[in-house]
Amino acid sequence: MKKIKYIILFSFALISSYNAVQAQNSMKATKLIRTGNSAYADSNFIASEEKYHSALLEDNGNFKAKYNLANTLFKQERYEEAMEAYEDLIKDTPDKTMKANIFHNLANAKLANKDLEGSIEDYKNALRLKPEMNDTRYNLIYATNLKNQQEKQEDKENKDNKDKDKDKDKDKDEDKGDSDKEDKEEDKEEDKKGEEQNRKLDKKETERLLRAVAEKEKETKEKLEKQKARVKAVKTEKDW
Repeated sequence: MKKIKYIILFSFALISSYNAVQAQNSMKATKLIRTGNSAYADSNFIASEEKYHSALLEDNGNFKAKYNLANTLFKQERYEEAMEAYEDLIKDTPDKTMKANIFHNLANAKLANKDLEGSIEDYKNALRLKPEMNDTRYNLIYATNLKNQQEKQEDKENKDNKDKDKDKDKDKDEDKGDSDKEDKEEDKEEDKKGEEQNRKLDKKETERLLRAVAEKEKETKEKLEKQKARVKAVKTEKDW
């Protein structure tokens, strides 16, 4: 994807419509603003910020100083401070072209601060006021594409998380199934052992009963033999 055009619409020419309105500004403030502009052009943003603050001390309503100070804050990546400054400037200017420029810069600050929805809305605000701003249109397309990619990534991550949850539930069900199967196998094994034990007990009991019957029969047989012997003994005596 092409790189975002962080084009800050500076005040050298674009703010010329405010020259007449600000004619009453003190010469000292104007000189400080010019010095700040030179430092800004040299990328010495700390020095330019200092000069713009000094200009505002001389003339606290100086629109040029406020506008350029907001741009300086953006260049120092102090995006939240820059956004606040741009929003105050939007309230202060009725000029349609200048307001479009401020919306463009505000959108850049929001985009740099990862507020995609806010940046998209402010690029649209700028284009509503000034449709011919090609850099603004380019940045709007960039921010919109970035937002779409982010949403797709979030959807993918949500889907992956759902799939992971399903896999976890499936594993739990499988583990439960395996556990139930193991329990059934254990029950079968215990039943089998119980049956074998019962068979052993039945066999032992049968053998014991058979032995008891055999002994009883033996005792009965022995008693009968003794009785027969006594009968025979009696019969052998002489009958006088």
